[in-house]
Amino acid sequence: ALFIIFPGWFGSSLGRIVQYDRAFAAERMLTLDVQPGDIEVVRGQPVTITVRATGDRVDRVVLNTRPDGRIDFEPTELSDTSAQGGTGTGVFTAQLPPVKSTTDYYASAGETESRKHTITVVDRPIVKSFRLSVTPPAYTRLPERTLDENVGDVAALTGSTVRVELGASKEVASAQLVFHDSVVVGMTAEGDRISGSFRVRRPDSYRFRLEDNEGLTNPDPIDYTVRSVPDEYPMVEIATPGKNLDIAENSPVNLVLKIRDDYGFSRLRLHYRMEHSRYEQPAKDYTSIEVPLGRS
Repeated sequence: ALFIIFPGWFGSSLGRIVQYDRAFAAERMLTLDVQPGDIEVVRGQPVTITVRATGDRVDRVVLNTRPDGRIDFEPTELSDTSAQGGTGTGVFTAQLPPVKSTTDYYASAGETESRKHTITVVDRPIVKSFRLSVTPPAYTRLPERTLDENVGDVAALTGSTVRVELGASKEVASAQLVFHDSVVVGMTAEGDRISGSFRVRRPDSYRFRLEDNEGLTNPDPIDYTVRSVPDEYPMVEIATPGKNLDIAENSPVNLVLKIRDDYGFSRLRLHYRMEHSRYEQPAKDYTSIEVPLGRS
């Protein structure tokens, strides 16, 4: 009765019983091995899938993929393009486009399916936003100024301190300011909040370097410029008398001095010496006196 109902199953078994003195080769079962299996990739990275078919020969294999958010698998038919003259290697490849989300995948051929695998997408850390504040040298008595958000180009007096407050897209393990002249300044990272500072010393450029706990760094960092603005030298002019004079002994000389500087003065000193006299030797060294400065 079983033979009548399932002739395909029991027919081959009955044949082997009848032909008991004959050797039968073991049937070859089709198996599909998929590489690279379960992997982690950086978002936007392409992935090559290789399917190796062993056992029964197949000419076509279907790669089934399902990104996060999809319900059904999307099939893509693969051909053994190496097959020539009716024979092939049984190796099938597919190049997935840049992967943007975690994706499940498996291969199938007829009723045979491979194990299901997952491509897990991980993100690199990126700079979401930052803000710079510039503190000029104390002698200028200028106030601190804050630049607009995400403005990284700096023009400041030599000696100014630039403080950086930065927000990253994810928690980072370390952060640095990398300058064009190979100087690296470490920053303090607390989760996704980062802070640091540097001193303006010369014209230069810099970039932010972030590294997360998996060792991934921020891609394509932007270079920002630092322009060092020099402090101009103070200028002094003797407006009166403004020329050489011959004076009698003990005669007073009224002086009018004009001084200017871009950030003011802290001290003014007058140096003088006797250059020529009938009654005594000229002075070798200058004598100095402090000149009071008016405060505006």
